[in-house]
This record gives sequence, structure tokens and C-alpha cells, in this order.
Amino acid sequence: MPSISREELPGYSHGAYTTEEAKWDGFTVAFESVTDDTDAVERFQTLPGGGCQCPHWGYQLAGESSYVFSDRVETFHPGEFFYIAPGHAPRHKAGSQWVCFSPTDKHDETQKITRAQA
Repeated sequence: MPSISREELPGYSHGAYTTEEAKWDGFTVAFESVTDDTDAVERFQTLPGGGCQCPHWGYQLAGESSYVFSDRVETFHPGEFFYIAPGHAPRHKAGSQWVCFSPTDKHDETQKITRAQA
């Protein structure tokens, strides 16, 4: 699959969070968004290591997204490219949208746990 449009991406929603994603060549690309403020810090503490162990690269399209680590918080705004190291938990402001690229194996491990909790 050399390319895919957003309209072709299969989606998943839970509450205010929606992701539309595709997998290829060992990576998952996702268009993600929230309609309300979200805070997954407490829920992500149940993950191995107390946070998401998958690294992510992406671009913030709208809103504000923060990622909480044990020693810091990193926040991204529209127009910013980002890298999120393993060991984080997300917080997003209502209306946030971002595109994320993640290694599929690590991404799927996290999704399996967090979706089972939903």
C-alpha cells in the first residue's frame, strides 16, 4: 500500500477519542482526535512500566496535546512536529487532532491493553 486517504482508514472510537489507522511496513499511521478534554494518565498507569512503551512521531494539527512522563510534561500545539518517547500518558484538549506514526508491534501491545480497559 503506497498511500491511503483518510477516508479509507478504518476507525475506532471510545468516548471522546477517535483513531483512524493503517498499518504497513512495520509502522502504524493514525489520524487521531478528541471531541472533549481527555486525561489517560491514571488509566495508562496500568500499562507495563506505568505508561505507553511505544515511541511516536507525529504532527499536531489542532488543539493541544500533552504527554506526562514521570519527570516532565511535553506539550504540542498546532503546526508542531513531535517525538514522544516511551513511558508517557496522554492528555488532550477538546478539539485536538494529530497524525501519529508508531512501530506497529509496540503500538498493538498498548492498544490491546487500553482497548480491553475501555
